[in-house]
Amino acid sequence: MKRGHDSVHGGHILLGVLGLQHGIASATLNSIGVDRIAVRAALDAILPPSQERGRDGEYPYDPSGVAVLKSAMAAAAKKSSERLTSALILVGILDAGGPELRAFREAGVRIPELAAELQSRVDDPE
Repeated sequence: MKRGHDSVHGGHILLGVLGLQHGIASATLNSIGVDRIAVRAALDAILPPSQERGRDGEYPYDPSGVAVLKSAMAAAAKKSSERLTSALILVGILDAGGPELRAFREAGVRIPELAAELQSRVDDPE
């Protein structure tokens, strides 16, 4: 893992979403003018990269990563979706309410605006 951690945090999932250039999550972030660099910088302050070298093989999920995925899967079940889209993963990030949400806030993202915009788009196919 590039960040040197020994487990997958919710922040790693957020980094994946921030890196997307296509899809509903990306369009949502773009539509409300989220500064992805600022979110990433806030996340780096909360979950700094480790100086350790990542290990080989699979990585377990830490509690924040599990919370994000559980929330995303619950949102998918509510929508009767059999797959986790980028929009549903972003819903999971917002619903889990962990450090990832704090990174958004510290970067100046208005969470209610992000949630409303996401909700208006979440049913669109990706």
